[in-house]
Amino acid sequence: PRVDETLAALSPGLPALLDGRAGADALAAAPKLAAAPAILRLALTSGASAQAAAEAWDGVAKRFHLPALRAAANMARVSGSFGNRARAALLADIASVQARLAAALLAGQPEAPGADMAAKLVEEAAGVPDLAAVTVAARALAALA
Repeated sequence: PRVDETLAALSPGLPALLDGRAGADALAAAPKLAAAPAILRLALTSGASAQAAAEAWDGVAKRFHLPALRAAANMARVSGSFGNRARAALLADIASVQARLAAALLAGQPEAPGADMAAKLVEEAAGVPDLAAVTVAARALAALA
């Protein structure tokens, strides 16, 4: 029942994420759909429309170079039994920070001091496919949220 309730609450926002596309054309919205659960949760918790939540989500991603940071995390070589777990945890941390920053944006909060410096650090770290670099960048972002 809890899953059904959640789906019922979130499903009205899906059309906004598809940008009016249907069928095969909806595939163009695939990158946004990958983040759909987080975006729709953001809309639900903030009281914003799905479209506004998606715009805030995308705005934070662009401002802080998050697609490139995620790509660097995914390209980083890992080893040992905990390597893939560490990568997954780090990607989850980045998504969590993105949600908090997007919620602050939707709430009209001013950008935290140090945002420019954090954005620069993320941009630099995104150029290095190394979990240590991505971790340092993710921690800088977490300090903002």
